[in-house]
Amino acid sequence: MDLIYKTNDQIPLDRFDLGILSALAENGRLSITELAQRIGLSKSPTHARLRRLEHNGVIKGYRALLDPVQLGLDHVAFVEVRL
Repeated sequence: MDLIYKTNDQIPLDRFDLGILSALAENGRLSITELAQRIGLSKSPTHARLRRLEHNGVIKGYRALLDPVQLGLDHVAFVEVRL
């Protein structure tokens, strides 16, 4: 395993871990199969690495990016109140 990144109490991240993080940052909805193909591992070790990254807090969660215009939230208002 070539160690690429580790400082202080952080877990060591190799090129496969960094590949997982990069791919998920681009598209957090990738399946394990697609993720494994992108980083060049089989599904089982990819899944184990993903779970380890989640368990160790490297991956904090997954979020949906919402379009405020599509939600009708395209107006911004600034309000000043003086008492």
